[in-house]
Amino acid sequence: MLAGTARGAADQALDVQMLQTAASVENALYSAYDVILGLPSFTAPTANGVLKNLFVTARDQHGRHATACNELATTLGGRTQAGANAFLAAAIGRARPGLGDLTQAVELVLELEQASAQTYQFDLGLFADVNARRMAASIMGVECQHAGLLRVVRHLLTARTPELVSFDSGTTLRLPREAGTVGFPEALAKADKARPAADGAVA
Repeated sequence: MLAGTARGAADQALDVQMLQTAASVENALYSAYDVILGLPSFTAPTANGVLKNLFVTARDQHGRHATACNELATTLGGRTQAGANAFLAAAIGRARPGLGDLTQAVELVLELEQASAQTYQFDLGLFADVNARRMAASIMGVECQHAGLLRVVRHLLTARTPELVSFDSGTTLRLPREAGTVGFPEALAKADKARPAADGAVA
């Protein structure tokens, strides 16, 4: 019984760490999208409205994800993580001078979205708390959707067809054939970009 109690406490502590780290990743993503949305590529009258809406939606979802992770972390006895993941924040800092280029901005948030999705993927099998597992699985799907859309956008920008970033059905026949497959290029998702459990933990 004592061993079981100790194991339960250790599992809960690990759950809290992973939730705090997930919140730190979400905070980094919110910050990145917020910075990019303030740039001329998104504020100018000629900005692509569909892409801007995608970025606003993604930013707001990351804010809600961070809140959900923090609420569950505090329920399990931990503290709120209000800061951005240091590793990802450093990546944002390095990329910031080039974010005026739309393709570079998309590359940055794609890198961060992959890190987020893979963090939840890696943690999913480690969570002891059933609510944490359910939340991680739910959020992971959203992050994968973000990454898939961003891969398509990157492909269209690289092909110099930004006007095809659109929900207008009239553009469908103009899409390059690869646009249907670049969103999810791997049959099995990797987890090499996942942030370690304690990477964003709050003592």
